[in-house]
Amino acid sequence: MENILFYFIDARGQLCNYAQDGTVTKFWRSDYAKSVQVAHDGTVWIIQQQPNKNGGSMIQYWDAKNELFRDGHNTHLGPGAISLMSTMTNGVLYVEENGNIGKITETERYDKYEIFHKYRAASVDVVGNGYLWAIGSKWDANNDGYKVSFRNFKGASDWTFMKTDIDAVRLSAYNGNCYTITSHNEVVAYDTKGNVGHWSPEGEFFAFQVSAGKSGLFVISSEVDTKLGGNIVKKWNSSAEAWDKLPVVATSICAMI
Repeated sequence: MENILFYFIDARGQLCNYAQDGTVTKFWRSDYAKSVQVAHDGTVWIIQQQPNKNGGSMIQYWDAKNELFRDGHNTHLGPGAISLMSTMTNGVLYVEENGNIGKITETERYDKYEIFHKYRAASVDVVGNGYLWAIGSKWDANNDGYKVSFRNFKGASDWTFMKTDIDAVRLSAYNGNCYTITSHNEVVAYDTKGNVGHWSPEGEFFAFQVSAGKSGLFVISSEVDTKLGGNIVKKWNSSAEAWDKLPVVATSICAMI
């Protein structure tokens, strides 16, 4: 898996990955998945297109040995997910429609996970330095977005809210930092001291999703490839300080962590 840059869901709803040499590998079938996340143990998780009767959609993981999807533990017994993010070990965190945060693995499930039960989230992620980053589910009418906050994953009692007038609607955390898509569709980075950096010139393109990992910083842009029938994936080129187009389109993306 070392040469894999990211996993993604293509415009037909199929799980795929993209390698450094440009090779695309497809899994299972189309019209199946709508979101993807790679856990720290390397397991690939998806939110299925099939709705969960309790809200959200079914959570599954890819069984690479047997080449099939399997349900996360008791995924059909509780609420489904609207978004997935990584944990520091195995399994994934998920956000329910009502903003509750839970955790699910192949053998366990924790609804309203104990250290998160007082927080309602729209998006959440964990980084290797032990910080959980989240976007709150309370809309900020002044800035047309959600407030970004973070806390220590190992048990800090309170959330630390970012003191900035920039709000966010999607996020991805890696290497101690948080990378967000703002309510104005630009890419912005935060660290735990509140420092802010802009990763795309405003107006260059709109970004729908961001994903950061050891393989780089990626976005799904609003630019459409008419031949492939979807939104183009771009990778940040730090040397050129520009976004490079990649020959794939996606509705969801997850960089390798």
